[in-house]
Amino acid sequence: MGYESLREETLIHALFGGSESEVVKHSEYRIQVGNLNKKYVCNFNVLDQPVICSNVTCIKEGPWTSELKHFEIDLHDTKDGPIDVLIGADIAGKLFYRKKSRY
Repeated sequence: MGYESLREETLIHALFGGSESEVVKHSEYRIQVGNLNKKYVCNFNVLDQPVICSNVTCIKEGPWTSELKHFEIDLHDTKDGPIDVLIGADIAGKLFYRKKSRY
């Protein structure tokens, strides 16, 4: 995505309390996510991960899309593919409610 690494962090990866774990180094980046016209943006730090999950299918048009448009939510997920950025509820809340990040 073209961001410069801020630092490295070492984490232990373990799945759902499993007995096997793996020590992995990740690079940390400061990224910016916002709406398409850039009237609102949120900056936050993320760790890199080569693969977040397998390919995800795009959102299909349906009767519910008119309700999203009513709330000025435009869908731009037009192709199947991998996840580029996975955000948590803390960041999603800031994006949905347009509250400025303290970071």
